[in-house]
Amino acid sequence: MIRGKVVLNSDRHLILKTTPLGIGYGLIGSIYAQDKEAGRVARAKFSEKLHFLAVVGELVKRGVAVPSEEAEFLLERFAEAILDRGSDRWHIFFRTSAAELVQFFG
Repeated sequence: MIRGKVVLNSDRHLILKTTPLGIGYGLIGSIYAQDKEAGRVARAKFSEKLHFLAVVGELVKRGVAVPSEEAEFLLERFAEAILDRGSDRWHIFFRTSAAELVQFFG
């Protein structure tokens, strides 16, 4: 069982952010996504975590709280992407800038 701060808890996915010793800095710790139906869990790689934090930063810059219903669509896409590495979903999410993702889907 992974414990951490819940970033998204939807019907399909759970995203958790863990921090060692409770230190809340963005680059310290891990981000996990779980597919609730299949029970699969994936840990974001460092580059994926950087992109995720950039997307969250763009959302916050535009006044969108994370987590929120407004941010849920993008967070779901993130979970799908890291759970299915190498797929078209992964390439679209991680090859598109954070600003473009938020502009088109946020």
